[in-house]
Amino acid sequence: MKKRLLAYTAPVIWMTFIFVLSAQPSLPGPQAYWQDFLLKKLSHMLVYGVLYILWFNAMNFSGKPKRYLLPFLFTISFAISDELHQIFVPGRMATLRDIGYDTVGMTVVFLRFKQLI
Repeated sequence: MKKRLLAYTAPVIWMTFIFVLSAQPSLPGPQAYWQDFLLKKLSHMLVYGVLYILWFNAMNFSGKPKRYLLPFLFTISFAISDELHQIFVPGRMATLRDIGYDTVGMTVVFLRFKQLI
């Protein structure tokens, strides 16, 4: 039971980390626009790819067959809610484009787990 609880604690902690970052009015980055853009979009893909992995591990702790879609739905739902949260943060805005980058990160991990790439 403790191991299962720990498995579900990991994605919640990671989601808290994402929420805290999203609550910042601005995040530091390189001075060059293209470097800043690249860094931030790659970060979107990375943090949501990791979140998918954490949800996948939690939801597949002991179950068979493996659940691939449910962790994806949890992660995409959080990505959407995180963008909505940014509407209320001064200096930030919500964009569908960022949800797209989040989805790319999740999809790469999903496809890798399904052995399709």
